[in-house]
Amino acid sequence: MKLNGLLGKFLVLTSLFVFANWALAESKTLIEMKDGKPAAGLAKSWKKVGDGKYEFVLDTNAKIKDTPLTPDIVKKSLEEKMGSSNAVTVTPKGKDTVVVAFSGDENAFLEGVGKARIRAGENVQLALESSVSEGGIRANTADRDPLSGEVKGTVLKVSPKGVDIRVIKASKDGTAAQIKEGSKISISTPTDVKVKKNDTLYFMPEKTENGVWKVTKATTN
Repeated sequence: MKLNGLLGKFLVLTSLFVFANWALAESKTLIEMKDGKPAAGLAKSWKKVGDGKYEFVLDTNAKIKDTPLTPDIVKKSLEEKMGSSNAVTVTPKGKDTVVVAFSGDENAFLEGVGKARIRAGENVQLALESSVSEGGIRANTADRDPLSGEVKGTVLKVSPKGVDIRVIKASKDGTAAQIKEGSKISISTPTDVKVKKNDTLYFMPEKTENGVWKVTKATTN
């Protein structure tokens, strides 16, 4: 009985060790923050390339869940989670580079990226360690790509004059095709939904009047 008990404890500890290492292998970050400074993670180098914009060169030898790391995986992950908190938009550049645009404090952005865990798969998910206890992953089932003729964006500012949006993704058909991903635009205040700063907003653009897009059928996640 004593031997069986020790064997049981050994198996439990072994399982925990294997699971912990599997979890670390499955979830990685672009950079790691050490003493307030970024260090290499899935990105082997990075540089600031403009106001509110960083370029990350990816380690394409790295794998996420047996899937080679690609700019598209990073784009989907970062935009789905950080799009609402930091108005992040990601533009792939070649096979191993992404340009990440953001709004707000630069140090807060880097801290967020340093805590962010990238997941690969059909539904790529990324969660900040601070959003779920012990760095767990919280699915954002309401998040989705824009539908036909629709634009997806992050609310930067709400005022009596309208709503400022950072475009995350735009449909390639209809009037939405005229709107550039990553751009900042102003839209009329939606009448069918209440919006607030940092909301992810989906809307159908109609036309511009004095630089402001008139919208219909707006929804938030």
